[in-house]
Amino acid sequence: MSTPEYCTLDGDPGTSVHPYVPTVDDMGGAAFVDADVDPPEPEENVMSRDINQMQELLVRACKMMPKASFEVRYTSAGVLEIFGFKSCNSLFLSSQIILTPSSPYGFSLKWPRYLLPVGVVGPLITPSYAYVLDSGSADLSFWMRVQQSTDVTYAYATVVFMTLGGSPVTTAFTGRIDVDGEGNFST
Repeated sequence: MSTPEYCTLDGDPGTSVHPYVPTVDDMGGAAFVDADVDPPEPEENVMSRDINQMQELLVRACKMMPKASFEVRYTSAGVLEIFGFKSCNSLFLSSQIILTPSSPYGFSLKWPRYLLPVGVVGPLITPSYAYVLDSGSADLSFWMRVQQSTDVTYAYATVVFMTLGGSPVTTAFTGRIDVDGEGNFST
């Protein structure tokens, strides 16, 4: 067991190590033991069980957290913009994200592949604000779907929104797309 000298969520581009979710071994192995000679005082000092517990909990938290979140705004004027962005990888910059409209109605986010750990579950979209401006029908309810995929160069998250009746809508919304990491989640 050897703790890496780089953050596992960043990887080590200089040695071609891609980002990955840390394991207990990456955090010291959760195998610390208290010294036999001059052991820590339970109520006064940090004990080995405290450190081991923290390592186990951090690994589980890293598994559960989104690896990147994109806040996207689509205005009534048809302007599409990244309103906010965060990532577990400090080397992943907002300037590396390419946002493009896609048809019939929606958009695609793309970023250089291998900036995030390999994902285990597909992406999730959470609209925080949305309303239909003109649906062309009486059905003003709509849905949004997000899917994720990769190719040799890029990872993608593509969002499509339609009315429940299946017709395209002109929609203004602000929403957050959370991705678990990179992988191929297309259906």
